Amino acid sequence: MPREPRHDKVVSKSGISDDQICVITAFDDKKDFFYDVVCRGALTIDLALDSLKNRICSGAIVNTDKHKAYPKVMKTLEVAAHNAILSRDADNLSEINKIHQDIRTFMAPFKGVSTKWLPYYLAWYKWIRTFSHNAQVAIKQIVSGSYIHKWREIPGIPIPLRDSAMQPTKC
Repeated sequence: MPREPRHDKVVSKSGISDDQICVITAFDDKKDFFYDVVCRGALTIDLALDSLKNRICSGAIVNTDKHKAYPKVMKTLEVAAHNAILSRDADNLSEINKIHQDIRTFMAPFKGVSTKWLPYYLAWYKWIRTFSHNAQVAIKQIVSGSYIHKWREIPGIPIPLRDSAMQPTKC
């Protein structure tokens, strides 16, 4: 690995470092949300555009936090209105902040989640959140038995956000 394991030694760094994983989270008026594990470290304009280009239609009204990548991305996506809001100051972002808090609460019992498994934990969280209100849809999905991966295939899945030399992907 590119760094030594911490073994319960908490090393806190200020700001965003390559030890943190950037996950874009958004939701629409119907409260349907998506997430995208984007990169290690800070979000860039190109990565945000790649993640959001097929998810936001031109003419949409978008509220975001004040990350510096979003204004150019929203201009490129031709949204009708882009409101950049401080996340701690506005009720407009309270729903997404609640989703972030729910994800933290969901992930808390799982100590040391590997980057390789993070998309699966997030998919599990989304499945629970989506189907907690609609059990019939969940039952149909379970009965259909369609799975993307089987247990025996999981060890062969490549680790995301790393290149072949096991160096952090440039964000």
